[in-house]
Amino acid sequence: GEWTVPAAEGRLQAWFRRDRFGLRGTGMVVRLPESEARGGFAVARMGPDEADRRLALRMTVDRMDVAEARRFIPYKLQPPLYEWLTTTPMAGVINDGSVAYQGQFRVEPGDPGRRLEIVGNVVDGSIRFHPDWPGVEGFAGPVEVAGREVRALATRATSLGAELAGTRLHLTDNGTEAEVTLAAALDAGAALDLVRGSPLSEPLAFVAPDWTAGGPLEVTGRLVLP
Repeated sequence: GEWTVPAAEGRLQAWFRRDRFGLRGTGMVVRLPESEARGGFAVARMGPDEADRRLALRMTVDRMDVAEARRFIPYKLQPPLYEWLTTTPMAGVINDGSVAYQGQFRVEPGDPGRRLEIVGNVVDGSIRFHPDWPGVEGFAGPVEVAGREVRALATRATSLGAELAGTRLHLTDNGTEAEVTLAAALDAGAALDLVRGSPLSEPLAFVAPDWTAGGPLEVTGRLVLP
């Protein structure tokens, strides 16, 4: 999509030589509707082919809504990662975020010609990592997107009534695999709801619909999905 920037300032330097071109922006300040970003970028065309074109970008942002941040995800990423970052249901606010991107405009499948890293502290976050699993609400904590991997630590979060503070998430292979180090505090009745409302209902098929439970429960463990 289009990038609309209300105001920007900084220093631009350009050079030309035959079929080569370079543009560098330093000391850039980009003012967005509800936030401000600072950093720099460089674009280079070293030959006639698209594979000879490169972009490097590093920016920091004080505050940005997740929905707004998704508009700035480079569409030239590997398709699985781009699709996961732009279509996974998520919301929240990113504080003290930073973005770094470096790579070619075009790469062959399997060629590690691009890399994206996003780091920030999310507050009031919500996300549904997989359609078969219940979503996470009220998420707060650091999140890092590094290449094909995503890491997150919940300092606060809930899912189907379970408190998930201390839970860690590690997504690999562009979001197709997930490892969850679980730390949950919940009511025993909510634990039954979690089993019935997730793929855990298959390996725990013995949990009958009429089962009831009560009382505090703490759960720790490790889940690998799918």
